[in-house]
Parts: sequence; C-alpha cells; structure tokens
Amino acid sequence: MTNTRVHIVRCGDYQPQLVRSAVREAVEAIGGLPIKAGDKVLLKPNLLSPRPPEKAVTTHPQVVSAVAELVRDCGGVVMLGDSPSGQPGDAIWSATGMNDILAPTGIKKVDFTASGTVEFLTRGNVYYLAQAALECDLLINLPKLKTHSLTMFTGAVKNLYGCLPGFQKGNWHRRAPKNEQFSQVVVDVFSRFTPRVNIMDGVVAMEGGGPANGRPRKLGIIIASDSAPALDKAAARIIGFDEDEILTTRFAEQRGFFNPENITLTGASIEEVAPSSFALPQDRYLRMIPRLLHEVMGRFIWSRPEVNETDCVACGDCAQNCPVQAMSFNGGPPEIDHKICINCFCCDEICSSGAIEKKMSWLAKRLA
Repeated sequence: MTNTRVHIVRCGDYQPQLVRSAVREAVEAIGGLPIKAGDKVLLKPNLLSPRPPEKAVTTHPQVVSAVAELVRDCGGVVMLGDSPSGQPGDAIWSATGMNDILAPTGIKKVDFTASGTVEFLTRGNVYYLAQAALECDLLINLPKLKTHSLTMFTGAVKNLYGCLPGFQKGNWHRRAPKNEQFSQVVVDVFSRFTPRVNIMDGVVAMEGGGPANGRPRKLGIIIASDSAPALDKAAARIIGFDEDEILTTRFAEQRGFFNPENITLTGASIEEVAPSSFALPQDRYLRMIPRLLHEVMGRFIWSRPEVNETDCVACGDCAQNCPVQAMSFNGGPPEIDHKICINCFCCDEICSSGAIEKKMSWLAKRLA
C-alpha cells in the first residue's frame, strides 16, 4: 500500500485570503488536484441543516469557495451537492451562506434527490446512491470537524453518508441503530467513493453535543488528505479521542481502506494544533462498555433524547423525521416513547432550536 498523506495548515479565521492560502497549501501538499479541462467536479460539503455558518454546523462557505476557485483554475466545471436531513429545500442554500458564493465561483447547485439514484450492493446491503455523486469525474470531500451524538465524531468518512438521498438516511438509522452497526453502514457508503481529495474545515469546529447543537470551538486549522479515514484519524487525535475510539475509522482500517503505519503527516504537528481541552460527547465512555454487559445492565446504563419544552418551538420536524416514529406531535412539544426510541439522536440533528437534550441515567453519569 502506498503512503497516505495528511497535511495540517493553520488558518486563524475565515478571511477569504487566509482560507485561500491555507487550502492551496493543503491541496498542493497532498499532490494537487487530478483535474483536466472540462472535468465535472462535485464538491461535497457537510450541509447537515439550514443553520448560519457561525453555528459551525456546516462546512463554511469560504472553504467551499476557495476549493471551487482551485477547481476553476484547473479548468474544471464546479458543482455543489448534498442531501441534508429533513429535506429543507432551498432554505439550506440561503441559511448556510452557499447562495452567496455560487455566482462569484461559477458553482452549479446539484439536487441529489432529483438527480436520480444508482444501486450499490456491498456486504449484503443495498444502497441507492446519488447519481450525481457517481457520474462526476472527481468528488472532492469537504467535511466539517465536529463531535457526533451517535458515532462520537463526524468527519470525512461520515460526510459521504450524505450521498444517500432523501429519507434513506433515516431508514438506515432504523435498520442499524447501534454505533457498531451504523458505523459499518457509513463505511459501506464511503467504500463506493473513497475520494482522493479530502479537505476538512477545522477553522471553527464543534465540540460537545454535535453534530447540530454543540458549541462552536475555534481550532484554526485546515486538514487535507488523499485518504478520508486517515484524515479522520488525525482530526480525532487533535481533539482528544483515544486511539481506535472512532469506529468508522477502525472499520475502514479493518476493511483495508488505509494503513495507519503508512500515513505521512506534514505541516503543523498534531501536538502543535491540539487544544488544551475540547468537550467530547458526554456519554462517550458508555460506547466502550462491552455489548453483553450493556445488554444485561441496559435498564441502568443509558443515555437518551429528551425534549426541552422551554426551548422547543413546536415545529414538529423531529417527529416527522424520526426513523422509528417514536415521537408524537400534537401541536405542542413532541413526546418521546422510549420503548420505541432507538437513541439514534436524529431528532437532535434535525432540531434547529436546540431543544433536544441528552439525558443520562444516574449510573451512566457515574461511568462517564
């Protein structure tokens, strides 16, 4: 297996010139863009939900813009696509600031749902992937560095899960409710793409209760790699996760998509850019409890979503998008049936008012 390159660049804020310089350095360090004139290049950012850039929920538009300029310099045709949670329509483009960069960069918006799907079979699972993501000459992966309620961390590998259009994402949460199961599903989807260019926005990351309602946290970095799981391994170490704690990275390694021993790390070192502290998901250690023990002690060791009625705006989005219909909505704050709930925290991802809280049992708090 050839060497895998990961390059870390300091980038203090989102001033366009700073971002352009950092992105250019990072891309050059991993071998440049394999683009020839006329190539169709799809930029795949994290557009989880319609939130403004300062909330750190989505890839910042300045990072997308800087990459688009590099693609145009190579003669490529730039497209931008994702499949956000809850199908928010045009609101996703305006709220995230993406509309503001379309005209100046010549980016064409792509609707993953309208573009059609292509069947993909792996490990006995059938996925229907966005045709637009498969028909391009090059897919450039543009993840955001964030924590995640279920998988603990969301980065480059998890970002490809957005290539499942429509409500497929929720359906797979229902079919693979545990972190171990769902992380394998994420790697399944990633395996069809294995993008050669991955550029992570870590200028302002998200700590705590990500991926939607955590706290923005300035890290001041851009990370690039020719391997998505290698990038994730470096990023997870920067914010304080233990070795092999992120299952999407571990499973990608086990399935032969990268070898940690072959990673060449250049630019700033992990030690130089790592913050003195970074809030990781509160229940992360519960994910390390052996499955058999968890099954026996499940009545006493749990974390689950609860609705904060004070913050809830009674929009009903969470109930509408619950994969197992565990939430009932009658015009007021939704109620959760915890006998049905699979604790996937999709409700947290979709809630734009931050009204979903993670409640933990007394014993779970003690273990955490």
